[in-house]
Amino acid sequence: RDEESYSYYDSLYYATHYKWSKVSIINMSLEGALPTDWERDLITEGSKRSIFVIAAGNGHKDLSKKCDVYPACNFYRAYNIFIACCGNNGISNYGGVVTNVMLGTTYTSWAAAHRTGELAREMERQ
Repeated sequence: RDEESYSYYDSLYYATHYKWSKVSIINMSLEGALPTDWERDLITEGSKRSIFVIAAGNGHKDLSKKCDVYPACNFYRAYNIFIACCGNNGISNYGGVVTNVMLGTTYTSWAAAHRTGELAREMERQ
């Protein structure tokens, strides 16, 4: 790992591995090419005890035709994963792995944050 990814790795490790960590929801508003091995392991294992809300990305791609956006297309089969987007607005990726469409938002990072907030409120009520 390089210096820039150090705090990201540590945050993900903390949130997914410490038994005393009470992290219930993890918002991943990022986009890239492929996960590293450690990322794949942390997200796959972490999704067994935490909910992940992942942004679908902002490339205006139909993910039902070609799903090649990390992390949205890499982890949708894991346990507690929601892929958020904003509808077909000319900016956000859509279709395929997308499980939540948050209307009224412009970018998928906003949609993921909005869905994260909704899930937190739902958990608070329980």
